[in-house]
Amino acid sequence: MPFRPHALVLLAAALGWFSGPAVAQSTEYKVVDAADLSVSARKYADRDIEVRDVRCYYADIGDYRCVTRESVSIFAASIAPLEAETAIKDNCDAIKVALTSPKCRVALRFRYSAEQVGHDIISGYQKRTVIKTGMVRVGFARKR
Repeated sequence: MPFRPHALVLLAAALGWFSGPAVAQSTEYKVVDAADLSVSARKYADRDIEVRDVRCYYADIGDYRCVTRESVSIFAASIAPLEAETAIKDNCDAIKVALTSPKCRVALRFRYSAEQVGHDIISGYQKRTVIKTGMVRVGFARKR
C-alpha cells in the first residue's frame, strides 16, 4: 500500500492537532431603535445589537457616555477600534460638544446582559434606561 501523506494531514486535522490561524467569525448585529431600547432593554440582552444616531463623549478615564434622542444612555468602559476611541477623546470631551458636533455622532455595536440594565430618574421626573457595558464598537455616521 503506497504512503499517502495527505491522509495523515487530514487525520491530524480531524483530531485537532493543528492550531492554525483562527478563522474570523462574522457577527450579525440586529439594528435596534433607541425607542425600543428605552421601552424594553431586557428584550435585547445577550444579543449583538447596533444602535444608530448615538452621541458619545469622553467623560473620564475608562468612562465613555453615549446618549440617544430617547431616554437611553449607554455607559462603556472602552471603545473600539482604537481610532474611534482616539477621535472621541480628542473631539468629544464635553456633553455640549457631543450633542452638537457631527464628529460625535456614531453607531454603536455591543452586547450586554440583563444585569447591566438599570433605570434612574433625571430632571426630577423623567425615567431613563441606563445600560452599563464593558466595550462598544463604534462606527461613525456617514455624511449625506
